[in-house]
Amino acid sequence: MRSLVLLSGGIDSTVVLADAVIRNEEVRAITFLYGQTHAREVQAAEQIAAHYGIKHQIVELGTIFGPSALTGTLDIPDSHADAPDATEVPGRNLVLLSTAAAIADGQGFNVVCFGANAADAAGYPDCRPHFVEGLRDVIMAGTKNHVTLHAPLLYRSKTEVVRIGRTLNAPLHLTWSCYRGGEEPCHRCGACISRDEAERLA
Repeated sequence: MRSLVLLSGGIDSTVVLADAVIRNEEVRAITFLYGQTHAREVQAAEQIAAHYGIKHQIVELGTIFGPSALTGTLDIPDSHADAPDATEVPGRNLVLLSTAAAIADGQGFNVVCFGANAADAAGYPDCRPHFVEGLRDVIMAGTKNHVTLHAPLLYRSKTEVVRIGRTLNAPLHLTWSCYRGGEEPCHRCGACISRDEAERLA
C-alpha cells in the first residue's frame, strides 16, 4: 500500500505516521498551511518527516476558514474543549481530507491517513466517527483509485495514543501540541492540558 499521511506536527499525526511507516511500502507526509497564527507545528512536521526520511509536501490553502482561535480571529481559551469552542476551525478536516484525497488519487496513493482520536470528538465535529465514516464513503466513491480514508486512532484516548507512540518509538519529543507559538508550550491551552495529562497517565 502507498499511504499519504496528514502530518500536523502533533502527537496524534506523528503516531499515525509511525504506524504507516511500519505497515506500508511507501509513505509520504502532507502538511497544510491554512492561515495558522504560528508556524511552530509546521516546523515540527518538517523535523518529523526528516526523522523518517520520507517526502514531505506542504500545501498552501490560504485563509479560507471562518473565525477561529487557531487563525487569530478569536482568543485561545485556557481550557480543554468538551464542546466546540473557539479553537474549532469550521470545516477544516472536511477541506483538508478532501484535498489530500484528491492529491493521493492523482499521485497513485491508496490511503489517506489522519490522527483523529476519541479525545477530539467532543470539541470537534469533524473528528467524530460518524463524520469519518461518511467521508470515507464519499472519498472512495469520488476517486478513480478508490482512495481509502484511514483513522487508526479514532476510538483511542489521548493516553492510549501516547502509549502507542512510545511502543512504536515515534519521535514524540519532536512534536508540538500547544495552540500558542513560542519556544515553550504554554501548559494552559486545551491542547497542552490534554497532552500533559496523557503523558502523565501513559
